[in-house]
Amino acid sequence: MMVAELQKRATLAPLYVLAKGLLPSLDISHLNIAYYASLANFYTVYDLRRLKSGQCNLYLLCYVWQRYRQLSDNLVDALGYHMKRLEDETKEAANKQVVQIQAERQQAVPRVGRLLLLYVDDTLADTTPFGTVRRQAFSIMPKEALLSTGRLLAEKPVNQMDLRWQAVDRQSGRCTKNLRPLAMALDFDSSGAESPWLAALLWIKSAFGRQQRLAERPLDEIPKHTLPKRLRAYLLNFDQNGTPTSLRADRYEFWVYRQLRKRIEVGDIYIDDSVQHRRFADELVALDQKEDALKGLNIPWLGQPVDATLDGLFVELDTQWRSFDRELRLGKLKHLDFDPIKKSLTWHRPKADQNETLEKDFYAKLMASDVTDIFRFVNEQCGFLSAMTPLQPRYAKKIADEDSLMAVIIAQAMNHGNLSMAETSDIP
Repeated sequence: MMVAELQKRATLAPLYVLAKGLLPSLDISHLNIAYYASLANFYTVYDLRRLKSGQCNLYLLCYVWQRYRQLSDNLVDALGYHMKRLEDETKEAANKQVVQIQAERQQAVPRVGRLLLLYVDDTLADTTPFGTVRRQAFSIMPKEALLSTGRLLAEKPVNQMDLRWQAVDRQSGRCTKNLRPLAMALDFDSSGAESPWLAALLWIKSAFGRQQRLAERPLDEIPKHTLPKRLRAYLLNFDQNGTPTSLRADRYEFWVYRQLRKRIEVGDIYIDDSVQHRRFADELVALDQKEDALKGLNIPWLGQPVDATLDGLFVELDTQWRSFDRELRLGKLKHLDFDPIKKSLTWHRPKADQNETLEKDFYAKLMASDVTDIFRFVNEQCGFLSAMTPLQPRYAKKIADEDSLMAVIIAQAMNHGNLSMAETSDIP
């Protein structure tokens, strides 16, 4: 699916460059662009050809603008989804392996203890042949089990971080297949200072563009601040003297994609050609248009000096704090408890009145009615069924009648399904 999305995006790229250069000069808002794009999707090809050429071209350019950015969002979402899933699976695999190793150690401890007691067993004389002691030890623990347990206890305990990176190594193929094409196709940018992770991504792109492997590149080419001190042992290869010799390419690529996902979520990294992952400044009015925008809002306090506005807000805040303090001291705020020692407030859910008799009396006064009667009554008052329109109107052969709409709504609400409702109500 993502390969198909990449192909669609590549097909639209030349037209998007044209739309990106033309639409801003027309001074069309983003909402209007989205509306014109929906019209291009609404009309058939025959209807579009019957429109004025300028109007048709405008609709198509807006569609290209909107569709290209939606495809970019799809790629970013897929990158985040696959990366998060890969993180969770490797973490879960490492945790399972840790639990398994700990369980094996715990199971081996009692039998190892029995083996150690052979050395202080007074029933065994010092002249007892070692073969006899060995046979007695094998009766406690078989030879193969003794060998594996001895290696397990003699080796250094495996760190959970080691197991995590080993799980990443086993999933490196998925990282190459699912994540690399998406990361290579997207153009990221940063709102702050130069991001080391963007520099790392550009370095990876340049290496792959020259058909080179990251492990073959010199270590001094690696962007700074992308190799944390705590992870150097996992991201680099070392010789016998402890000198780093090369980069562990698969792990480093996984590490860079993980950092990209985290920073896209918090907004540190954005994409210009996007709807959902743009920078925050794109949602703001340009500085040269600020005065006209403020005048058009017609908000009185915008015409006042800033100090006067702040003074008024401080007075209002002080009044609210005093009112809150007074109600708290009088015990009116039942859901808040103040601890005078810790100087802290504790919130708890207020207790509801458990008056079942009152509830029964209230509901006993209500007349039982069929759901369909309630639907028809509400529809007569506000006509809400008329708002139920087909998602793709041009493919709708007929307008759904009220009985069909009510049957579909009830079927979905009761989780019966449309087919079961159709068989029950004889509505096709």
